[in-house]
Amino acid sequence: LSDHASSLTCAGSATPVAGWSTCQTTDQYWSNTSNGLNCLLPGPRGGGQPWNTPLQVACQNEVVRTALSDPSGVIYGTMYTYTDYSRTFHVTAAFDGEAGSQLLYSYLDGSHSVSLFVDSWPNFNSVTPQYSIWSQLQTSAPFSCLTLSIPLGTVCDPETSIYLPNPVTTLPPPQGNYGCYCTNGPNQGAAFCPTINLEAAGELVAFSLQITAGRYAVSSAGCGASTGTVTVGNWNMLGTNSFLGIYAVPDCASQRPPVP
Repeated sequence: LSDHASSLTCAGSATPVAGWSTCQTTDQYWSNTSNGLNCLLPGPRGGGQPWNTPLQVACQNEVVRTALSDPSGVIYGTMYTYTDYSRTFHVTAAFDGEAGSQLLYSYLDGSHSVSLFVDSWPNFNSVTPQYSIWSQLQTSAPFSCLTLSIPLGTVCDPETSIYLPNPVTTLPPPQGNYGCYCTNGPNQGAAFCPTINLEAAGELVAFSLQITAGRYAVSSAGCGASTGTVTVGNWNMLGTNSFLGIYAVPDCASQRPPVP
């Protein structure tokens, strides 16, 4: 199909075409939306791949598509951003693939990472990400597509905190906390740091997505070994030669329309 990437790296049936790989991903190549965590791609009903989620889940049916690229301008896929009717901001990164090569994120590879910075535009001093630990990505199988979801009403303030899922046992006390952990300021060390609210219609949200993933030399035998890593995201979205973009929150006040 036009307007989206395809991958020749996955097995297409019980008896795959010779040369196709048996490399399996957690998201099953953009098709697994299990628990709403793996790969959410809202699109028109009956539109076929890559759409796996009804467009009506997005406020005002608004889904923004942006190239997923590295600092040299090479495009590795597509980023989808939208807000649902619970005022949750979703960022989906869908990696392209080609015969014999596939960009994959693997939690088991210590050189890989996924980080997201979210704040109010233009009221921020840096783009240091406050979100970098993702429980849903801690699986043994890699990802060719992943979705990051942030409730806009309770965004961790990047100036004072980082997000820590529960449980956390490797960081200073208090341990086992859930939510925004204060790293500085008057509440330093507190398990529940004050959050910021970005859910108002028309709010301009600054965000920076950075994913360091590996290019895998896939084969009929499986995923194979990584041939190196690359960092991709919303590079140069604003023409600033940086991983930084702006998202305008749509009006989610109306009731969600029924899904056909």
